Amino acid sequence: MKFNLCIDRGNTRTKVALFRGDELLTAVAAPSLAEVDFTHLLAGVTPSAAIFSGVAGDDNEPSRLLHGIVDTVLNVKNVSRLPIRIGYRSPQSLGTDRVATTVAAATLFPDSDVLIVDAGSALTIDVLTADGTFLGGRISPGMMMRFRALHLFSGRLPMIQATGDVPAIGYDTQTSIRTGVVMGMAGEISQAADYYRDTYHSLRVAVTGGDARLLARWLPSEVVVDEHLLAKGLNRILLYNENI
Repeated sequence: MKFNLCIDRGNTRTKVALFRGDELLTAVAAPSLAEVDFTHLLAGVTPSAAIFSGVAGDDNEPSRLLHGIVDTVLNVKNVSRLPIRIGYRSPQSLGTDRVATTVAAATLFPDSDVLIVDAGSALTIDVLTADGTFLGGRISPGMMMRFRALHLFSGRLPMIQATGDVPAIGYDTQTSIRTGVVMGMAGEISQAADYYRDTYHSLRVAVTGGDARLLARWLPSEVVVDEHLLAKGLNRILLYNENI
């Protein structure tokens, strides 16, 4: 069985996952790819290939840092074959993270309409149709961006952290901000699901990203939360292209 490395270089963290076939074995996160402990991550395993998605930084960095660890490093930007169709009008501006999470959702819910939510630095909400076409969707500020905006663009509101009490009614300024942001994002996701369900009646909803677990409490029970959806999508793309 082949082992694959999947790398997601986001705006705030770099995540690296090790797969054996379709099975996710382990995943780590670090401030940068250079700070990932590959000796511990791989534990003696030699990967056959690696794939990466990057929204920032040097696209050649993974190849340099993985030299001697893996022979083949595939950049999603250069992939011409995908297991989904792209119906986006500006594909050149489409983030590879959105592509990867959509590929994973197509695998998770085959032949279904899916709403894919990625709660990371930004909140993206995208639609995948049952015939495997990525249509696009919505982009709005992520959780920390909302906290920072309230702090930076107001005279007295403090900068707070996402972790902490989220009561239904905020009982002080900190909980009022946290409740407003967290429940506001959950409401945004629920509204999008309700809106698109008018057209796609059997719509499934998958939520991923660093803030997915914080939002899960406020989302309907049928929503699937998977923090590793992006990595699973990258692995699926790599498996789809392994014989090229």
